[in-house]
Amino acid sequence: MYWAGLFFLALILASVTFVALRGTRWERLGMAIVFAGSLATFAVALVFGRNWSNTLYSVLAIDLAALLAFGFIALRSDRFWPLWVTGMQLAQLTTHMARMADPAIVRRAYEAGQGVWSWLQILVIVLATWHLHRRMGKTAPENRKS
Repeated sequence: MYWAGLFFLALILASVTFVALRGTRWERLGMAIVFAGSLATFAVALVFGRNWSNTLYSVLAIDLAALLAFGFIALRSDRFWPLWVTGMQLAQLTTHMARMADPAIVRRAYEAGQGVWSWLQILVIVLATWHLHRRMGKTAPENRKS
């Protein structure tokens, strides 16, 4: 798991940099939500320990806040990617609900169900930024329609 964590850190830092340079305010805000959620989850894991044996209510609260933030972006922006990312966040929140409904769910399945959605959200935001940048040409983010 150590290498996966380092790879995720490298991926998210590279993605934040790319989106900050090439994205509009919506992509930047979306990546900021993913980054803040990841940092908050990491902080919770440091403080309370990474025990995926039980439902992690503090991580549930972080995921709920992220769902509301992505929902706001989906309602306000004229982009399509926020719908996908909001759906992925809802799926991530559903893993908490499944764990609460059936505590017998295997710890590794709960942990994986949490992590996979963050990777996919990063991928979707980066691809959306890349597509937008390619479509808009080399126009500076400040000059693009936000």
